[in-house]
Amino acid sequence: MKVAVRGCEPQFTQDLAELYDHVRQPDITESQLDRKNMLVLEAVYSPTKNPFIKRYKVTGDGEDLFVHLKQNEVLPYLEWATNWRVIARCEQFMQIHAASLSYKGKGLILAATSGSGKSTLAAALMSRGWKYLCDEFALINRQTLELHAFPKAICIKAGSFPVLDQLGMPRWERKHYVKAFKGQVAYVKPSEPSQSNLMDTYPVRRIVFPRYVAHQQPVLREMSRSEAAIQLAEMAFNRQVVGGQEAMRILTAICRDAQCYRLETGDIHRSCEMIESLMRDQTTTPVRQTRAA
Repeated sequence: MKVAVRGCEPQFTQDLAELYDHVRQPDITESQLDRKNMLVLEAVYSPTKNPFIKRYKVTGDGEDLFVHLKQNEVLPYLEWATNWRVIARCEQFMQIHAASLSYKGKGLILAATSGSGKSTLAAALMSRGWKYLCDEFALINRQTLELHAFPKAICIKAGSFPVLDQLGMPRWERKHYVKAFKGQVAYVKPSEPSQSNLMDTYPVRRIVFPRYVAHQQPVLREMSRSEAAIQLAEMAFNRQVVGGQEAMRILTAICRDAQCYRLETGDIHRSCEMIESLMRDQTTTPVRQTRAA
């Protein structure tokens, strides 16, 4: 799908183009804009009562998506709107709120709500050579039950900047960007191997529900496959579109073929080592409990 992005100020489209320079297409003219077959997003001025205060809004296909934005909020919401609108058109996938990666051909789902540290964990695993698929969507083909890649830029909160520095991962930020409750954010671009795996698919072999707990060693606990399926259903973005019964059939089948765990993360290196150990394990029976030494 082609996406056309326009901005009332050059900075907005320039920032987005630089962030996604690996997939940028040549600029087009107004006459070449095909609104029927393209996703069209715009960052435009939003009316205010005070003419001396500038505010902006992000629209998609003519619909207001985010309004009354400050200048340093436009890029995060323009980037987010682009990905959301693309995903909304991908009805062939079951869409779970999760990070997803692959390790030696096997798929991993890190399913969690915002603030759990899944994006930071995904970035850390990518720094260790994993193929990064996405940090917000686990896209599961409804027919094959395999994971597909959607390697958007990873949005990282300021609290995790020291972790990125520790991992030696460069942050992309042309200015101080702010996104709602996350506060200041920066981005991590997908690694080159992750950018080139768009056509590959991966069987789901491990499902982990991470939760960040500061100042502790990571703890891994097994969970039942039925409990995991129910939790995944609660995190499904498009469960109503797919249908409740069909969604549960898909998620139950995925969990039946995977090992499922809860992970309390702490030290990022030990958390990654523990997850890698899970992926190397060839058994099909979950461990009882593991704590990092």
